[in-house]
Amino acid sequence: MTFEQLIDKVGHLPAFDFATVTQLFGGQRDLIRTKLYRWTKSGKLSRLRRGVYTLSDRYRRCDLCPNIKTSLFFGYTRMKIRDRSFLMNSGEWTEGRLTSMRFQNIEDVETSKLTTYAQQHAACRIDRALESWARYAAAVDVGVEI
Repeated sequence: MTFEQLIDKVGHLPAFDFATVTQLFGGQRDLIRTKLYRWTKSGKLSRLRRGVYTLSDRYRRCDLCPNIKTSLFFGYTRMKIRDRSFLMNSGEWTEGRLTSMRFQNIEDVETSKLTTYAQQHAACRIDRALESWARYAAAVDVGVEI
């Protein structure tokens, strides 16, 4: 099984599982598992969950989520940073909103730099967001449920 053969067989699918690949390519389970692992590490595949994969955007010939109605995503703005696209809702950056985002490694954020940036922008909304961040980070730091 080559990667090109895999694309020919599953490129039209949004996702596929290990069992499907073993059926399509003759059941050499250990060899197939190794190839899927290597292709995942190289970025040709993405693992959605254990035993379920999708081809990277470059190789997939269909949308990953074709049944999602984009018209229902009102109130969100499509943002693009580098080659990644995501949806961001507008509004104030409150503690509740920050909590819903489930930030990790908060201790790595340099609040002094954020303060400097906020001062340079001189915008009330950014000042309020920074105040919310400071309260959120302090609450998370001491393990308080917000």
